[in-house]
Amino acid sequence: MGLDSTTAPNTLSQFLVIWPASSISTMTIEQYADLSDHKAFCYLMEYGSRDLGEIGGMPLTKFGLWKYKNKKDFADTYLFDDTYAWNGKFGQKRTLAFKNIIQTITSIVNAATNREWDKIEDIEFHAVIKWKIAFIYSNKYLIPIYTREALLKVSAALGGRFAEDSPIVDLQLFIVSKRPENIDTVAFSQELLEHYVQGKPFRNYFIVGSKYKGDDGQENKDVYPAMLASSSVAIGFLSDHDLSGLYGRPEEEINQFVAANSRGDEIDVNRLKAYFRILLHLKPGDIIAVKSQGSYSNLKIVAYAVVVERNGKVYEYKPTLLGHHINVEFVETGISRQLGFNYAGTIHQISPDKVDHLEQIFGPFLQVDNIALGSESLDEDQLDEQKWKNEDSYERGPIAAKMIRQLHNIIQNHFCKMLKRQYPLHEVKIEYENRVDILRDSGDERWLYEIKPFENVIACLRQATGQLIEYAYRFQDPDKKINLVIVGPGALSVEARNFLDHFAEVVKLPLSYEQHVVPNRQNKT
Repeated sequence: MGLDSTTAPNTLSQFLVIWPASSISTMTIEQYADLSDHKAFCYLMEYGSRDLGEIGGMPLTKFGLWKYKNKKDFADTYLFDDTYAWNGKFGQKRTLAFKNIIQTITSIVNAATNREWDKIEDIEFHAVIKWKIAFIYSNKYLIPIYTREALLKVSAALGGRFAEDSPIVDLQLFIVSKRPENIDTVAFSQELLEHYVQGKPFRNYFIVGSKYKGDDGQENKDVYPAMLASSSVAIGFLSDHDLSGLYGRPEEEINQFVAANSRGDEIDVNRLKAYFRILLHLKPGDIIAVKSQGSYSNLKIVAYAVVVERNGKVYEYKPTLLGHHINVEFVETGISRQLGFNYAGTIHQISPDKVDHLEQIFGPFLQVDNIALGSESLDEDQLDEQKWKNEDSYERGPIAAKMIRQLHNIIQNHFCKMLKRQYPLHEVKIEYENRVDILRDSGDERWLYEIKPFENVIACLRQATGQLIEYAYRFQDPDKKINLVIVGPGALSVEARNFLDHFAEVVKLPLSYEQHVVPNRQNKT
């Protein structure tokens, strides 16, 4: 068991009740090291507070002094008597060693309480134990991740650049600076640890159909426009029943209700159970690919959406509209991605084991995480810009706008690094003059790149051309040839090629499109 944000608050409170900061200095050796006592300090650190971050997998020598069972359990370099063993650097006598250990722990606790983080770094004690103690007494300011290796991985994923031997305090404070104020420290750290260290996805990924049964009994009634208009995805089975009370409930309760209320003229009851088990466990942040068809290995994706909570609800029952609605914000529409996968049926969850399916269906969305969505804020001008840029029949909400912005940044950063590797002698600048996404200059030629994070290449071209025309005027140099390049994740279609040819003929500016797909984090180079 690792970090657990649901149980951690109670565990932390109990720990501090048993060992408040004021009691550390008066701790006895038995209260410190006797692991048969489940209130002993070392027992609570090792076993009684795993949901505050595990420190297992290392010998008890990490505590400086411990009660041993067998002398073979430790090297001869340690000192010992009939009951305890200890690290001689704390003292040649047991009483002196324990006194110095308690003084050291007291110093850690006092420094954490007073937020004197550099002092903690300078205190000589096992690093993992030291920083767990510091977290416990820091009023949840520090990050409950304690190994340098894990902290380095998290810091790198959050954009930090640190040497392998960087002080832990620097890594801690960098990660702390990335925590949104509205996210609990343990919940924040749990997501970071699970995603960037353990490789677990932040969210789940789903496919939802956009066809209902028509009057002829065939699934040919297109409800996608109604989904867009209502900012939701939906299924229409069991349309006479409000399932609000079952949202988030155990799967067995959902199965029992479906079995008791399904009609004989509907689909197989086991399939219906599976549909509602998935639907009623969708949660904010989950990504949905909306399909117009999925049979015969011909999956066609027409939109992407993110699940949101609206007016305190994720699920809503609307019998006069589409039935069972899940609130979403549409991130991208107007696309037509055809893939050779078979996803017949109404709703599917894509297993994390199906890496190929996830990457091909959801692509850049695998790079977007809940931390960034919670922490990155858009000001009113940016939100207005996102709404203005969207020319479809829906208004992109604030969460989808943040997601689009992060998708943009992910592509921009990765593409910029690629350009620097490919053209080491060229000048490559990101956010040139706070306008151009990327500028590349060879000395006698200049490339202006505009990043658009849409699968729909036509949408990328439509939104980027006006900006690039302005940049060509604003940043022209009579001594340099200028090239305008639009960069996006989608493959160039025949229609998009025709658009580019027409643009070159009419506007007389060298405009091109370059597809750039950012590899999944787990495989990123």
